[in-house]
Amino acid sequence: MRRLGLRRRALAAVALTASVAGVLVGAPASASATGGAGSGCVVFKHLTETVLNATYNDALPTGYSLGDSGSWHNQLTDRNGKVVADVVGASHVLFQTGDELWTEQDNTDTLADGGVVRSVGVTSVTDLVAGKKQTLKAWGLTGKYEGMIGERSFRLTDVEDVYESSLRLCPRR
Repeated sequence: MRRLGLRRRALAAVALTASVAGVLVGAPASASATGGAGSGCVVFKHLTETVLNATYNDALPTGYSLGDSGSWHNQLTDRNGKVVADVVGASHVLFQTGDELWTEQDNTDTLADGGVVRSVGVTSVTDLVAGKKQTLKAWGLTGKYEGMIGERSFRLTDVEDVYESSLRLCPRR
């Protein structure tokens, strides 16, 4: 597995679903952690997702192509810089339609309060690199999020190695 420069690793990690991997905006998570009166939902929005470390396995042919894979360790913070979650994830380019590559992304977010949330889905590398929002299905595994379901969204920003993210989980109905 090759190690890339941080910018390229970030693009590979998120584009290959990365977080990334994979999923990120900016208000305090604690201020956003409710879903409205009586909804029981937990919402984290306005988070910044920063790539801390990423690897990229470039299968032949060289460049983004079928068989490429990546992994990452990212961090979610609120507007005040408070750590909301550590994120580990991996991706694999699954298929191609025309010029568009599609990847499976799998993230595990370990929140600062001890809860764990997993998000998995298929994203477009083309749209991600273009800065378009990507959304994955998410579900709570442990802590106060256990049994909750929802979605995790992220978008590549103009700032190197930084994404805007959000996470919304609601009780099953």
